[in-house]
Amino acid sequence: LTFEAREALGLHAAPASVGVAAGSGDNMMSALGAGAAAPGKFVMSLGTSGTLFGASDTAVEDPSGTVAPFRDATGRYLPLLCLQNCTNVLQEVS
Repeated sequence: LTFEAREALGLHAAPASVGVAAGSGDNMMSALGAGAAAPGKFVMSLGTSGTLFGASDTAVEDPSGTVAPFRDATGRYLPLLCLQNCTNVLQEVS
């Protein structure tokens, strides 16, 4: 972290050797790993919750809150639809 960045962020007491690392969330990183980091490709994940998400160059604004307006790990947008308890139905038919 440069001196200028530390000062701009108010980290006056931070040591001169503060490291900076990129971080992200599980859905954002799984989009990268699944090759869906470009618009037009989607990931569907079925587990405790069910999610469908894909990269977008523009933000998706959903006033209902059904689609979450995340950012992805590359700086694009990652609209995400989530259904809670999606695989509970499997317990009923197994």
